[in-house]
Amino acid sequence: MAFFSLIFVLMTSYKLLKILPCVFILFISADIYAQGCSDAGLCTAGGMKHTQNENEKTFTANFQYGKGEQNVNISSIQLEYRQLIKNKWAFQIKLPFVFTSGNLGNTGALGDLSLVGSYKPQSDKSWQSEFNIGFKLPTGRTDLLKNQLTGLTAPMPYQSGLGTFDVLLGASIAHKKGWFFATGIQLPLIQNNNNIFDTSIGSFTQEQRAYFSSTRLIRQPDIVARLEKTFSYKEKLRFQLGFIPIYHLGNDSYTEFSGNREKITLTGSEGLTLNMSSGVTYKLKDNLQVSIRYSQPFIVRKVRPDGLTRHYVFGFELSYGL
Repeated sequence: MAFFSLIFVLMTSYKLLKILPCVFILFISADIYAQGCSDAGLCTAGGMKHTQNENEKTFTANFQYGKGEQNVNISSIQLEYRQLIKNKWAFQIKLPFVFTSGNLGNTGALGDLSLVGSYKPQSDKSWQSEFNIGFKLPTGRTDLLKNQLTGLTAPMPYQSGLGTFDVLLGASIAHKKGWFFATGIQLPLIQNNNNIFDTSIGSFTQEQRAYFSSTRLIRQPDIVARLEKTFSYKEKLRFQLGFIPIYHLGNDSYTEFSGNREKITLTGSEGLTLNMSSGVTYKLKDNLQVSIRYSQPFIVRKVRPDGLTRHYVFGFELSYGL
């Protein structure tokens, strides 16, 4: 919680905290350690993230580190390109590389590629809306650390992809005084998860049984929202604080590895994850900025077989515009 505390101190010093709800102060000062930041990609797709960057071309390098299920270390390097067209249309492509290490092994592979298009209608003096449509492609792996004798793989926290072809739909609205709201849905249209991990296997160790079963995992859709407030200081420095609720619309399921290979419903995988997010952005030049971000959940789902569990996520981002 040190990062939230730092943001709190900085914002208090600039007398910006007075318009924040009191609930923010409570969560910043609390000692929260939870599992389950289940963003499957929509949260930062296109206009779902408030960038305030209007360069015609923007290149971004993003590094993230988080603690996953059973304290698996999950790092990613993501390269992004955004093209603005006639100030109304935009196209974004995101390509991540994912690395993991934990008590079952180490992995590294290409993640799932995202393609997103955005449209901004004519705005008034105070508000600007944006609409997004995109796709998340299953370019990542779901069969890493596969045992050639048994056919078993590592569980989903060690995999670099989700094994689904998803449609991303979203809309957002931003106010000139820094308020931002976005909402959207991520719909898995094609399910092709090749993961083979079943905790009912008798030869599994206690360490393996601590993870969730995920053989041929079938994921349900997610509804995502973002409520955020940006505070600016002398045009170059910005602070962000917000909430990101994610609701998983149904219980996921997996295929039994042995026996009749029945489809097993993962009761408890439906439900709400509520994250708190914060960040600091500093404009080094008109076309160059650096950001540091931190997010952490405090309401989570009981069962999270998709490998998206995060105790916390720390991010560093560098953006260059042309």
